[in-house]
Amino acid sequence: AFRKNQFIAITDTYGTETIKGVESHHYGYELQKDEYMAFLKETQSILGKEQISDDAISSAEKSMQKIERFAGEVWVSKDRKLPTKLTADLKMNTERSTTQSLSFEITMSEHNTDFTVDEPESAKPLSEIFQGFFPDASQESFQQDTSSPSQGPEELPEGFENFDQESLQSGNTGSGLTEEQKQQLFEEYEQ
Repeated sequence: AFRKNQFIAITDTYGTETIKGVESHHYGYELQKDEYMAFLKETQSILGKEQISDDAISSAEKSMQKIERFAGEVWVSKDRKLPTKLTADLKMNTERSTTQSLSFEITMSEHNTDFTVDEPESAKPLSEIFQGFFPDASQESFQQDTSSPSQGPEELPEGFENFDQESLQSGNTGSGLTEEQKQQLFEEYEQ
């Protein structure tokens, strides 16, 4: 689905930089809204409406209409091809005809290792933060659907976090995907 609808476009190439001791390629990127919606619809056709509902598609379309620009920079390690740093700048129009902006930067290291997150004393729920950023939205629109068990932050089927050929071949993904769906999602998948 992503190969057909590459919704992240590389806009600039800046050379290499060292991020936390790792030599990394440095690129600029921008979200392509039409390609993102085509990707979601293609993914829904592969996975089915149980995984990606029509309501989720409709909600994404409304969000994409409000986005003025979503761009940033990404650094990818030369040796392992894993992200080492990411920045994002989002500009979104609200229903009150104002523009909201959000920027963030993430540095990543020690991939695939265990870690502990200690909640800061001043931490706020994400729904409260987004309510301040998108004042036109209702509080309910930020609440997670609790009618079905959560599948984690990426909303992937349980046990489907590793997309490598070995996991797909072993049949231990626990994803509930059919052989046909795996083949559509991953060209390298062999039954």
